[in-house]
Amino acid sequence: MKNIVLLGATGSIGDNVLSVIEQNKDSLNLYGIALNSNISKANQIINEHSPMFVYIEEANEILLEKSISEGSLSVLNGKAELKELLNDSNVDVIISAISGFAGLETTLMAAKTGKVILLANKESIVVAGDIILPLAKEHGSTIIPIDSEHNAIFQCLASEKNTNDVSKIIITASGGPFEGKKLLDLKDVTQKEALNHPNWDMGSKISIDSATLVNKCLELIEARYLFDLNEKYFELVIHPQSIIHSIVTYIDGSSLCHMSNPDMKVPISHALSDSDRLPINFLEIDFSSLELSFKNFPSDRKNLENIAREICNVGDCHVYGSKQLGEYSRDVWSLGIQTHKHISFLTRHCQLSCTYWIGLLQHNMEYLYRATPNSFVPNLVSSWVFVLDWSLRTFLLLPSFLLTSPHNQSMI
Repeated sequence: MKNIVLLGATGSIGDNVLSVIEQNKDSLNLYGIALNSNISKANQIINEHSPMFVYIEEANEILLEKSISEGSLSVLNGKAELKELLNDSNVDVIISAISGFAGLETTLMAAKTGKVILLANKESIVVAGDIILPLAKEHGSTIIPIDSEHNAIFQCLASEKNTNDVSKIIITASGGPFEGKKLLDLKDVTQKEALNHPNWDMGSKISIDSATLVNKCLELIEARYLFDLNEKYFELVIHPQSIIHSIVTYIDGSSLCHMSNPDMKVPISHALSDSDRLPINFLEIDFSSLELSFKNFPSDRKNLENIAREICNVGDCHVYGSKQLGEYSRDVWSLGIQTHKHISFLTRHCQLSCTYWIGLLQHNMEYLYRATPNSFVPNLVSSWVFVLDWSLRTFLLLPSFLLTSPHNQSMI
């Protein structure tokens, strides 16, 4: 039996993880969950899966009363107790599915446990890949990506996950609900239209990121760290059907692709399996009627991709002085505003900010970590980290704020 701790249990990824567990009760057990404040959803999970531990970011008496009455559930509060849960010797797998920058601290904790980490939180790698991946290696932790594209790459690589023979890796993008539209066509699109993804059922933030194609640029940065390859190895391609999730081409001319209908349970079940794959209910591909198409990344969004590539190539930015770093940030920001002056408020001011400022702050955080490793990793409390933390939270979480703000209901 494989014991699982699910971080971000009440989100969309959490739903899919719970479905895979439900379909494989003989081999998978939900040992613990972590959530922010969705108490009704947490109670539902408790009733259906009976975890032994629940960590609540915002303590709530309703859940506490329920746990006490049932007597078999331990409710945890405080990062120290969460850390203790992640390091519990009974835990086999930690799933990092907290959305946005909020998942960074728990991913850092998980990286030091020596356990298998299933990673859905791309922001933690984009922001701190140079910190998390060496930490995981140092402590013997194994990181397996469970977003569809990176898990596809993971499966297509050789069994040793050796990239020495790789010539090129294609990361596909559906194009989102506005596939085929020019930037000028997006000025007046609505929130409802932006959230209406044609293929995937996802949370609000990633749906907006997909609509603006920023999500694919974040995935490019993430892939650069996960697979330790220069950004030149990666190509972004529009594939509206979302059947082929990634393609790995080797130096002998052969290409391997990963195919499935759009379903997050597919990469999750793979990552939770050992030598034998886990069975799940899935929609088979009808190859007799299958039509696939591919397009270049939109030319009017090319500057966005170029900025993501520039972020990948900044290198050890911590060796630069503050003046050079400031000049870099201003140049990137200016380019973003100029490039996307025709797009809506949310896209211009939020989604683009995710890409540039994540890249910039990533290297600031690396600098701070290298300067003060003992205080940075455990609690992220230095004054500079606090500023970076909230700056990045603002940019990453702004989509959710705008989507729920009554003043912005007509904007993406």
